[in-house]
Amino acid sequence: MNNTVTITLRWRNQLNVDLQIPLDMQLTQLLAELIDIYDLPDQPYALYFVTKQQVTGPRDLFTNKNKTLRQCQISDGDILRLMEAADDNYNDLSI
Repeated sequence: MNNTVTITLRWRNQLNVDLQIPLDMQLTQLLAELIDIYDLPDQPYALYFVTKQQVTGPRDLFTNKNKTLRQCQISDGDILRLMEAADDNYNDLSI
């Protein structure tokens, strides 16, 4: 069984990179590492995945933020979109 997944990370028009991520990494850990690796501004973010089957919105990831990529059924080729949660409506959605 494969223990990593290859996804595409997109943030604004500044990042569009393929990443290989361990399937057992929690979403909160993934976000913290992305902020560190890419030296992103210190602000709240919301994550959502565009999967082959459906769009998983930020609220879904907020309720599942301690889940791993495997538990969220992320698969190769899925797109992870990183968004600033600056809008008050998104403050409770950031992870």
